[in-house]
Amino acid sequence: MIYLLDGESNFFTLVAVQKALTKGMYNYMPESIIVGVVNTNRTRDLTPSKSFLKRDGNIFFENSRGAEKFYNFLIEELRPHVDSTYRSNNYNILVGHSFGGLFAINTWVHHPLSFNSYVSIDPSLWWDNRKIIKESKDIWKKIGYKGKNLYIAMSKKDKQGNNEHSDAINDFCQELSSENSLKNNLLRFKWKYYPEEDHGTIIMPGIYDAFKFIFQGITLPVKKIPKNPELIDKYYNKLSSELNYTFEPSENLL
Repeated sequence: MIYLLDGESNFFTLVAVQKALTKGMYNYMPESIIVGVVNTNRTRDLTPSKSFLKRDGNIFFENSRGAEKFYNFLIEELRPHVDSTYRSNNYNILVGHSFGGLFAINTWVHHPLSFNSYVSIDPSLWWDNRKIIKESKDIWKKIGYKGKNLYIAMSKKDKQGNNEHSDAINDFCQELSSENSLKNNLLRFKWKYYPEEDHGTIIMPGIYDAFKFIFQGITLPVKKIPKNPELIDKYYNKLSSELNYTFEPSENLL
């Protein structure tokens, strides 16, 4: 089950990626149900703290700090409804871009067990003087993330030199990907810099690469299977072990 933030603008992008990665025999991800969550007020729903940033004497992003309430809506209202209505399997992925990416990181930091995998596309980690980055440092080193995945995509830097956005992402990813951090918390983590993509165009390639990373190893050597059918079990058992969840090949694939 994939929960996609900003569903009003990103839904068909993710649908296209899933179709591209699940067609034919060479699947790169399992078929999934996509839940596009429409955000009626992004600043309110996706930011974890109150903004005191001022422009021309007025507080910018005044209607902020609603992330915890929105998280409760996702977990306590939306997910139970989805699980009771559709054929969900309790493997859940959260995908967000920009403020949605910030929300995804905030959820990973403060509610790490809520989702199995997190995809954060060019997240606004500069928010509130890098508040979530500072909070995360005391948390991720104490939690075991076995079976959890985190993918972060970063767009190109501003040629005008205003790199507050990209610098925050870079600093966060550099520290998180250090050998000691990953060794201690067992997190399966990857981040990628896209020098040819800006904040808007990074969504498609970022999501595409994220799902190939999460489900790396799912693609079967189909030409070898007729002579060696046990390869199916071998590949899916390995994938299940890495993701700490039992995955099985679809009937159509078999």
